[in-house]
Amino acid sequence: MPYFEHTQEETHDRQFADDAETLLEETQYEHYDDDFDPDEMYDPEPESIREDRLRVLSGVADLLSTALAALCVLGLLALLISLFSWVYNDLTQSFGVLDRI
Repeated sequence: MPYFEHTQEETHDRQFADDAETLLEETQYEHYDDDFDPDEMYDPEPESIREDRLRVLSGVADLLSTALAALCVLGLLALLISLFSWVYNDLTQSFGVLDRI
């Protein structure tokens, strides 16, 4: 007695698929929708919302950069005034010493 008996395999009716060409003909365009329009899937609203957000963000960035530039100009003006004040005080002190000699 063999370990495996192959009687079932030998008597089993094999069912093969139909011819490959007929299967291809039946299934090739089975799920294709002729009325499909890819532009209908595109929703322009999210892009316009994104553009609006970017436009607002760029406006805020422009405002902040202008405010920062104005602060830098004011700081540089303060430094320039301080420099001229220092030069004026230094010159008056130097000439004051020369007047006493």
